[in-house]
Amino acid sequence: MQLAGWIDRELYSGKDYFFTCYDIDSLEYAYKDGVADRDNARRKLEVTTALGNLENAPRHVRKTASARRGAK
Repeated sequence: MQLAGWIDRELYSGKDYFFTCYDIDSLEYAYKDGVADRDNARRKLEVTTALGNLENAPRHVRKTASARRGAK
């Protein structure tokens, strides 16, 4: 994903932090007939919250990721 330019990496305090390079999702999604749960925004929020709960990135890393997303 890094070679495709979808994600980037920031090394900070001996750890690699990965982040998306875009604020919007570039993929189109399709669903099976009869599937009731089709809320992409809710799913993205759940994934983001779960990952954030695993380990909060330092402020420096969050600022760098935000700045790089804005430059694209």
